[in-house]
Amino acid sequence: IQLAKYVVLYCNLNGIDISHLKLQKLLYYIQSWHLVYFEKELLFSDTPEAWLNGPVYTTVYSDYFHKQGYKMNDLIVLDQDNSNLEKEYSELSNKLADKAALVDKVLLKYSTLTAEKLVLLTHCEMPWSKAREKCEDMTCREPISIDDMYSYYSSLITNKAKQVVYLCTTK
Repeated sequence: IQLAKYVVLYCNLNGIDISHLKLQKLLYYIQSWHLVYFEKELLFSDTPEAWLNGPVYTTVYSDYFHKQGYKMNDLIVLDQDNSNLEKEYSELSNKLADKAALVDKVLLKYSTLTAEKLVLLTHCEMPWSKAREKCEDMTCREPISIDDMYSYYSSLITNKAKQVVYLCTTK
């Protein structure tokens, strides 16, 4: 929940639209890249589920959807002045400690994409699609394997490194 708040604050402070749907996908990418860069260490304990519109963390879903009343595409706008938002963001950043830099890099890369683009992106990637293969209906809540997340996103780095080595050696 604190990381979700951090993401919402980041987006609000940077003038980036954030909805409940987009928040879920950003959390998924934060967790995925955290697994890669911190050798399979989880940033938070929730396991994503392969819902129809991409990965969902049920704890955050419950908090933002049920308790706070945000629907899937409602924009989450924090009604506070920027100094209060910046103070809260700074406090949460301090709690994240050495993880904040990675979280911010992931947000820099993914937060400007629309929720719809993030949904499509997750649908094209192996961890979500593999979990959805086990689903028999649209309301399936199949867990997405943490091992699959780690393997898939690690392979993106490995493949990119191989491409760079190949390009450098063929010139």
